[in-house]
Amino acid sequence: MQGRLAASTAPSGYVVVYGVKTVTPTLTLEEGRKRGIWYGDIPKVHVTRLFSVDPTSGKETLVFSDETLPVMILNREGSGETALYGIVATNPTQHNAVALGGLRPGPGEKPRPAPSLYELSLDGSNAMRKISDVEAMIAFAVSRDGEQIAYFLYHPNRLVIQSTGSGKVTREISLEGNEFADLPSLSWSPDGAAVLIRRWSGPEHETEYDLADILEARIERTGIRGQIYSFLPKTNRLLGAHLIYDKSNASPRRQFFSMALRERDPVNLPLPQCRESWHAEVSPDEKLIAFPCNQGIVIGTMAGDDEKKSRREVPVGRAEVIGWIAK
Repeated sequence: MQGRLAASTAPSGYVVVYGVKTVTPTLTLEEGRKRGIWYGDIPKVHVTRLFSVDPTSGKETLVFSDETLPVMILNREGSGETALYGIVATNPTQHNAVALGGLRPGPGEKPRPAPSLYELSLDGSNAMRKISDVEAMIAFAVSRDGEQIAYFLYHPNRLVIQSTGSGKVTREISLEGNEFADLPSLSWSPDGAAVLIRRWSGPEHETEYDLADILEARIERTGIRGQIYSFLPKTNRLLGAHLIYDKSNASPRRQFFSMALRERDPVNLPLPQCRESWHAEVSPDEKLIAFPCNQGIVIGTMAGDDEKKSRREVPVGRAEVIGWIAK
C-alpha cells in the first residue's frame, strides 16, 4: 500500500520499519463449542510482519515475517500474544532487530513459548538468530550500536546488561528499594553509558525516571516527570509528549517535545497531535520522526518546518513503529 503524500519530507538516508500483526483462531466458534472449548481457549495463529517505508518515495517493502517459521514473535512478557512494541531495531546499518521469540504451536495446540531473545534480519530473508535464553524478562532495550541489551527482572528487582554477540551477562545493577507501579521502560543513551528507566507513578500520577550509570553500576534520581519515551539517537536530549485533555474524548492527544537531560528545556515539535501515538522513533540522523496516528504511520520532520508541508502519512491501519534502518 502506498502512503499518501502530504508533502516531501526532508531528505534522509534511512527508512522507517513498522510492524503489523494478525491473530486468527484455528477453529470457528461453532467448532470450538462442539469440542467443548471456550472461545477464549481456542488456539490461535499469530503472525508478525515488519515493513519498511521510504519517507521520500513512500515505497514499502516487506522486510520480515514469522508466518512460516517454527519460532514466533512473543510479547514482552514472553507469552503467545504478540506485542509489536517489544521489537527493537538495532544498529541501522546492520538491518537487524531484537525481539522475544518462542516455539510456534502446531495446528490446534496451545502456545508453548519457552521465550528466548532472538536477532531478526530485516532484509527479507526472515532469518532469526537466537541470542540467549531469558528468565521472566519484562522489558528490554538495545544499545544504539546493537552491542548490548539491557533488561529488567523481578525477584530481586534488577537491571541486567548482556552482550548481543556472546550472550554473556556483563553487569547487573540492583533496583531493590525502587517502586515500580507499572511496567518499566528502558532507553539507552547514545554513547551506551547509561540507561533511562521509567520507574513509578509519583505525585499526581506523573511518571518518574531514574538513570542507571552502567560503568559505575549506580542509580541516579533524575527528578524528571511526565511522558518521556527515549533518548534521541545522537544527543543527550529526550523525546517526550505532553498529554492534552479535552472534553470531546477521554483519551488525551499527545504533543511531542524534545528536552535536554540536564538543562530541562522542552521544545515542542511541529507535529500533529494524535491520541494513538504511544510510541515514536527518531531517525539516526535526527531529521525525521515516525509514530502511529489515525490508523496509520505519520513521518514528519524534527525541524521547525511547516507541519503540513513536511510530513508523509502512510495508511497501514493499526501498526507500531519499530525503528529506522539505513537505505
